[in-house]
Amino acid sequence: MRRFFKYFGLIALVFAVLSLALMCTSSAIRGDYFTIGGTLVLFGYGQVKISDLPLSSTNEEAVLSLDGLPACALPLIGWCLILAGTICVFLASIFPLFKRSALNKSAAIVNIVGSTFLVVGGCFSFFADMLYQGGNLALDALLTQNHMLGYGWIVAGCFAIIAGIINAVPSTFDFIDHAKP
Repeated sequence: MRRFFKYFGLIALVFAVLSLALMCTSSAIRGDYFTIGGTLVLFGYGQVKISDLPLSSTNEEAVLSLDGLPACALPLIGWCLILAGTICVFLASIFPLFKRSALNKSAAIVNIVGSTFLVVGGCFSFFADMLYQGGNLALDALLTQNHMLGYGWIVAGCFAIIAGIINAVPSTFDFIDHAKP
């Protein structure tokens, strides 16, 4: 099992990058008649797609472009933590290549910090549905309807948590090995 530990950082890095990409490109909140994009929740600009309204005689899709809205703080913090965790995982993966003992010793600490960032950021991504307030009356009226977290964000949060757990396994065994007399 330990011979595969050198690949765990790369696998965690792939999951973390996929998580970041999914959070930006997929819909964060979806309801019966609307979807809110991830960039609108994270950064305060983007689109809300409204379709199949029950009072509408046509089944056309309307797009409400919103710029300059306040972003949702907790999912944005989660996205930033996932970004910082991805950077930590990358740095911990390349530290052993430099053949310096100081960098090799700090790689385990950077790895644990990156794992913590990934797990906490993945958990924060699940709060976008509950905490988002658009600051726009039309958008707030949509959010009073039935809505839930988008599938892309659910998968992104799971990917970030999986990346954190995968990344923590080799570091945990390194700490156990160094603790033995």
